[in-house]
Amino acid sequence: MASSSFACLDACGNPRVVSALLLLASFTTWRIFKHFEPDKPLPVTILLVPFPALLSIACYLKTKLPVLVVTPAIFGAFYALILSWTVAYRLSPWHPLARFPGPVACKVSKSVMAWRTYGTGDQHRYIKTLHEAYGDIVRIGPNELSTNRADCVPEVLGPNGLPKGVCWYNRVPPGSPSSLVSIRDPAVHRVRRKVWDRALSAPNIREHWGKMVLGRVEQLVGHLERVAVGSESGAKAGEGVVDVSGWMSNFAFDIMGDMSFGGGFEMMKSGGDTTGMTEALQGYNKQNAALAHIPWAHTYSRLLPFTSRNRDSFAATARAPLMRRMKEGAKSKDLFWFLGDEESPTPPSRATIAADGIMAVVAGSDTTATTLTALWYFLLRHPEARTRLEAEVDNACFPDPRGGDCGDWGEEEVARMAEMAWLNACINETLRLVPAIASGSQRSVPPGSGGTAVGPYFIPEGTQITVHTYSLHRNPAHFSSPNAFLPERWLPSPYPCAVAPSPSANSNLDDNGSSSTRDSSFIHDQDAFYPFSTGPTNCAGRAFALFEVRAVVCALVRCFRFRATQDSREREGEGELAEWEGSLEDYFVLKRGRLNVKVERRR
Repeated sequence: MASSSFACLDACGNPRVVSALLLLASFTTWRIFKHFEPDKPLPVTILLVPFPALLSIACYLKTKLPVLVVTPAIFGAFYALILSWTVAYRLSPWHPLARFPGPVACKVSKSVMAWRTYGTGDQHRYIKTLHEAYGDIVRIGPNELSTNRADCVPEVLGPNGLPKGVCWYNRVPPGSPSSLVSIRDPAVHRVRRKVWDRALSAPNIREHWGKMVLGRVEQLVGHLERVAVGSESGAKAGEGVVDVSGWMSNFAFDIMGDMSFGGGFEMMKSGGDTTGMTEALQGYNKQNAALAHIPWAHTYSRLLPFTSRNRDSFAATARAPLMRRMKEGAKSKDLFWFLGDEESPTPPSRATIAADGIMAVVAGSDTTATTLTALWYFLLRHPEARTRLEAEVDNACFPDPRGGDCGDWGEEEVARMAEMAWLNACINETLRLVPAIASGSQRSVPPGSGGTAVGPYFIPEGTQITVHTYSLHRNPAHFSSPNAFLPERWLPSPYPCAVAPSPSANSNLDDNGSSSTRDSSFIHDQDAFYPFSTGPTNCAGRAFALFEVRAVVCALVRCFRFRATQDSREREGEGELAEWEGSLEDYFVLKRGRLNVKVERRR
């Protein structure tokens, strides 16, 4: 295109004058875009259309060549030159990030990462391979870095860390309220976060949320009990087989519906999502995650019907319980009640409360379901870990949830769950290997700040930087056998991996799950473990999520045993089970595939 465009210039009057004008105008336009980064349609149109249009008219009047020849030649040459200036600068030694390694394609454009998100869903695995190839800090965009070093975390995410990056820019349409997670201003975020911290405090978990969760756990146990005896519609008749990923999703959505809007989803009762909310949410997450790599595209995506469909679909399905909650008022102190913050002299608007309520459903449903499903997956792959967990749960003597006693679990049972060493080791190891927000949260070194030190690196101003959670958790500098499921590493002992009196007390697993001799060099760096992020924007629902996961695991392990549906193939590392972890797709929140299991009653 570029070569044919420049060839046509010879016929456009004086080619030297036209070429000089194109070079000067394209360079000036590139500089304006580089410095001001306009993204609104009007200034972009002013920069990209009038000059080549006027030059095309002038050339046409001078040469009388057909308009369909002159116009594409001028416009094509103008845009090709702007693109050339951009690429040349991004690859030049004068670029502020020139010294940081990374693939050439990533240095040139974020379209690579956008495709790795929207096209293949393997963004988290791709960035991990880049760290393995290039080192602890990698250039993954023209102005973006990723790091997998624990000593970079405080400066990026800590109390005095960096503000949210440009991926959060322009996500919310003008005039619409921002949810807590979309707020970039630290001062505004600090004020809004206080309400969330109060709502999700330990006393409120005990007083308001605990009974609600345990009631839903009891309902989940009832469904799986019917699955185990082959009478549940969601199971294959007589086989007791069910998609545990789907049921964890049903449970998590029901919990967040109760918590946010006082109920309304009832996915467990229906045996699945009958409203299309989960599908709409996944489509919305996928689109948003891809556009986060090209923030200016958010503005234009709202103008296109096929890109706004996912957003509108999710908003429509979430609106029904929201409108019901607003109409009926509070029957109990749900999250909506706390977010109203009526004690404040300036309580938030209904629109702001609604935005936060919907965000709570998004943030608290798929993340919990992913953690639970991943834990069942690892227990299926490691039966010795499952056996040890069953013994620990049995020794805890929890009342039988099938007898309707789960709702009566009190503070004693909750405290007992928090102290169960192997249970919490399995949960931590699951969160290490499969963090629900696998690619972390982007931060920005503010323009005009002069840059900042992050770990051993100096990061120039205007740079976006992410501590990539998935790569951090699997960094061999922080965790020995980083890709192996090894709950033993979380147990207190002279060596972090000790498992006394287990038969494997003097061995650990290599990355392929085989035995290897352990020595005192075993690495277990808990300062590199951030499944809930850290700092002022860490997960507000961390304590609630852990309580939720512990309650589900204890209740289900007490009553049931999950088995792989293709045992002979799984032992050979084949089949659906062996492929599940590799099928995870990263759309900010991980998207899971099906995980079919056979449900058996334990006792």
